[in-house]
Amino acid sequence: MMSGIPSDIAHDKFERLWDETDALAASTMITSQALPYIALLKRMHAHFAGRYPRRSA
Repeated sequence: MMSGIPSDIAHDKFERLWDETDALAASTMITSQALPYIALLKRMHAHFAGRYPRRSA
């Protein structure tokens, strides 16, 4: 990654960000304004997971 941190750590940080966003979305009313943002996060998640797969231990 550009930051120089190991991909496993980057993966964990991204997963934590995704979990926090998912919890926030679940705790609020989903509106038509929120749906494009959630769709963007899903695309980001898919791209990140494809580009930086978690290494097997």
